[in-house]
Amino acid sequence: MSRINDLIIFTNSPLLAKTILDANSSHEVHIIGGKYSLKMHQNIGYTTINSILNEFVDLSIISTVAIDIEQGFFNENQHKTEIARAMIKSSKECMLLADNSKINKNGIWKTCSFSQVHYLISEEKNSTISNICKKFSINYI
Repeated sequence: MSRINDLIIFTNSPLLAKTILDANSSHEVHIIGGKYSLKMHQNIGYTTINSILNEFVDLSIISTVAIDIEQGFFNENQHKTEIARAMIKSSKECMLLADNSKINKNGIWKTCSFSQVHYLISEEKNSTISNICKKFSINYI
């Protein structure tokens, strides 16, 4: 397995920043500021969103709690949704992480449409999602 080194990474999660650097100290990790949420273990709010919108990255990596096969990807938390939307807006490409248990689940806050996602990563391929990915030219991994 090849190892990627020397990435520049932005995150609003101090815990994720530590995990990344513990795994590979060659990366440069920037923690995006904001109000720290102990419950979510990440920075949230206006300052966080504003900081994200002032950066531009090659790839945003986000997750979802629900996949609506008609509408796209949803989340259960407004703060997480706003941060994901800002990351998508401030990146060339978007990678979305979702296991198959998210299919046909309900979420309150729409994160993004299928057309905004370039890569969908899951634990195994699902035929319904595979068809959607083909329709929207999403790389399904």
